[in-house]
Formats: sequence, C-alpha cells, structure tokens
Amino acid sequence: MKSQDLLEKLNKFAKTFYTIADVQLITGQTRPVTRVLLNRLTADEKLIRLARNMYVTREMIVDCELIAQQLDILSYISFETALSRFGILSQIPYAITLATVKKSKTIFLGDRRIIYRKIKEPLFFGYFLVNSPNLLGHPDNYIEAQPLVTPAHIVPE
Repeated sequence: MKSQDLLEKLNKFAKTFYTIADVQLITGQTRPVTRVLLNRLTADEKLIRLARNMYVTREMIVDCELIAQQLDILSYISFETALSRFGILSQIPYAITLATVKKSKTIFLGDRRIIYRKIKEPLFFGYFLVNSPNLLGHPDNYIEAQPLVTPAHIVPE
C-alpha cells in the first residue's frame, strides 16, 4: 500500500489519534512492517508522533484535552483547566490537569503535559454526571411532555 493511500484511509478513519494496531488493521501488515512504515511516514513529516504508539496526520486538528480523556475514560478535566478553557481564568495553565480515581501519572502529548491526579472515589462524581446528566437536576424540569394533549389552562379562542 502506498503511503498516500494509507494517509487518505487514516483521514477517513474517525479517530482522534492512531495506534500501531489501527494502522496494522488498515494495511494488513505485520507489526514490525507497520512500525517501519510509521517511522518512515514520521521521518517524512506526513505523520506526527504525539507519544509512544500515538500518531496523527498533518491534516488532523489535535485536541489534547479530548485525547487525554480518551486515554483514561474515568477522568474529567479539572477545575482550573475548565476555567482557563472558557476564558474565566486569565492565566493559561502550562499543563492539562484531569481528575481520576486511578493512580496519578504524568504523560506528554507532543509538547503538552497531561497530569492525571488521583482523587478519592466519593469526590469523583463527574463521570456519573456524563452517564446520567439528570442526577443533580430538579425533578420538575424532567416531566415528559405529551405533545398531542393540550394543557387544561390553554383554552382555544
């Protein structure tokens, strides 16, 4: 498979980053051959190596926050990172900080530093809000409407 064909297939692949296994599935080659192919594409500057076993094409927009959340599903962006992202905090943090219930660690995606900080499980409720957003909502706001029934207080003229 030519490198241009591979790059076109990677751009059609709906992922935020690619691993050796992803490229191996597309090319049908063995792992060593795929690794050599990725090294050549990186040397030719057609691919960007974000971290070990993580690649993106030149055409892709790299969203480090999204990739960091995908690497550790049970994590969410910390308070300072969220405030900075929405322009409330005037200082730009050097690193993206995420809260997780797993072990604390630091990784680098290209030149961006990603810090996972462990917090106690009772304090970790962000994940559950994503999976059940009505958890902290008021019950009156979640009454299902009946679109075919006119409410009693509305009288036609």
